[in-house]
Amino acid sequence: MRLCPNCNEWFDDREDICPHCGYRYVEDNSQSQIIDNDDINSAAEQIVDDIARAAKETVKDAIKTTIKKHNPWIIALTVLANIAVLLSVIDLFVSDYCWSCYPVILMALGFSAAKIAVAIKNKKSIPSVIGRYLLIMTGIMLFYSVIVTVSSKVGQDLSYMTVYVLPVVYIAYLSTYLVLYFIKKINKYTLLRISGTLSGVCLLITFAGGVILKAQGFALAMSILPFALSLLVFVNMGLYIFINFKKQLYGEENEGKNGKEGVRIDYEIIDEDLTEDGKDKDGDNVRDKNN
Repeated sequence: MRLCPNCNEWFDDREDICPHCGYRYVEDNSQSQIIDNDDINSAAEQIVDDIARAAKETVKDAIKTTIKKHNPWIIALTVLANIAVLLSVIDLFVSDYCWSCYPVILMALGFSAAKIAVAIKNKKSIPSVIGRYLLIMTGIMLFYSVIVTVSSKVGQDLSYMTVYVLPVVYIAYLSTYLVLYFIKKINKYTLLRISGTLSGVCLLITFAGGVILKAQGFALAMSILPFALSLLVFVNMGLYIFINFKKQLYGEENEGKNGKEGVRIDYEIIDEDLTEDGKDKDGDNVRDKNN
């Protein structure tokens, strides 16, 4: 029998662990060493923590390597595009009521907002970034608005996206560029380019609202308004640039600078002066010969 020095209880000496208190006996150089089970558990937990920490560092290194090797924005856009296509195909061909448009639009808005936030942080051209992702949102909303409204099995109507939401967004976008032009943040060529691009996109919205969705009354007017405004800005800015170019071509902009008028050559007066001088010289020659 063996006496446990911890609990003073006897137990079989063939056992290495005290059945009463759990102390373990390890023979080391013919001497007994008492090892607490709590120490064993702490060592095991430490080993598990080390393994978890190493795995976490490995995952971090793998993520950093992937980010350095691939553009994370491209990866996110690819994932979102695949999810959107999968949801749309399942929803449009299987379900009667289209619900996939809402998560797809929310995902696109989230991605666009993240890109715009990064553009603001990097001090990039915010209007151009907004315009780029506004085109993406326009394509998504036109797709769902036309497809669902025309072919919905339960008469679901999403035409409000085309005849109300998109026109208001584009009117606000064009108005922002007009304000930037008048406070001299952009030049006339930038405004001409933007208004021309918006005219094409807004013409597509007008076609979708007026022809495909057959909007009437106020809805039809709203779908036409962005195209009309962008076309007016494009035409007037084009005329303004043409007139300025014509003035520069004929040198009329040099008049009035520094309080001096531009030098003009009147060829008729020069011809008259030369003709009169010639007549005077011929008369003098005739008088000399007669004398």
